[in-house]
Amino acid sequence: MSLTVLITYAGALFIAAAIPGPGITAIVARALGVLVPYMLLASRARTMLKQPRALQALNRVASGILAGTAAFIATRAA
Repeated sequence: MSLTVLITYAGALFIAAAIPGPGITAIVARALGVLVPYMLLASRARTMLKQPRALQALNRVASGILAGTAAFIATRAA
């Protein structure tokens, strides 16, 4: 995880905490509860997708989904 990403999320949480009102602690806690696992997952995905075989598998799965969607739309339109 890069320093830029951490600074960006810290800034967003600072802005959320600076807004007055009830439940700011709950908003920040929920944001951390969602963003931290998401950041860890994205970091792991980035390292995994640097491998050519993983990128090829992702491309094949995505093309299969797109082809299936196109076929579904084509059969519904007919």
